Amino acid sequence: MAKGNNDRGFIYVAALAIIVLGIVAFSAREASISGINASLGKGSVITVGASGISYDLPSQATIYLVLNGTGNSTAAATANVTNTLNAINSSIGGYINWNQTYVTTTGYSSYKVYNSSAYAVFENLAIVIPNIANVSSAISAVSQIPNAYINSVQPMLSDQQLTTMRSVALWRALNNATGQAQLLAGPSASIRQTNITVNTYSVVPYPAYASFIASATSSGGLQTTPYYGGRSKLVESVSVVFTFQKGCGC
Repeated sequence: MAKGNNDRGFIYVAALAIIVLGIVAFSAREASISGINASLGKGSVITVGASGISYDLPSQATIYLVLNGTGNSTAAATANVTNTLNAINSSIGGYINWNQTYVTTTGYSSYKVYNSSAYAVFENLAIVIPNIANVSSAISAVSQIPNAYINSVQPMLSDQQLTTMRSVALWRALNNATGQAQLLAGPSASIRQTNITVNTYSVVPYPAYASFIASATSSGGLQTTPYYGGRSKLVESVSVVFTFQKGCGC
């Protein structure tokens, strides 16, 4: 008889233990869910990084060239470079609207030629051609001048183009960020921008092609190969902080 009572007591204790474990497990599960809901509740924050891209055709180009002059003194070599520079100014004046602000000296050096009594002077120039349609003709004009050598020709965007492209790229970046935030917060959530950081922007000019040396025609005249400025891409990168409130789902 005592044994039966002991068995019943053991069964009660075991049942009580199962109930307690069930309550603990249920409470733990509810705590986890509550924690998740709290992180997505009112006043929650999402930070999104996004980028936007815009494209345009370059409207101008820069011709980079070097002038070389030699003489029996530094002064004589400099005088020769000056003569070359004057010839360049005359030949391209019409392509830069006779505005010398488009011409910039980017480097200058002089030295005595090794194992010789001669002196050499080099001047590096950057010439902006404001209308890209005139670049091919400007290349042809410069290539005819002795002691002037073209290193490269780079397509460029005007200041107005950069301003417009940045505005378009920023607008697309912000739209991109807003779409990502709405996706993360959920379709029923109300989101609001609270902080915007513009990280950086970059311009990538696509490859350009030009004839750096004019080719001779059968009649002995000069013929130039058309200059192609390609297409430029501008990328804006932003970081946006959003606050949001979850909808009730009802």
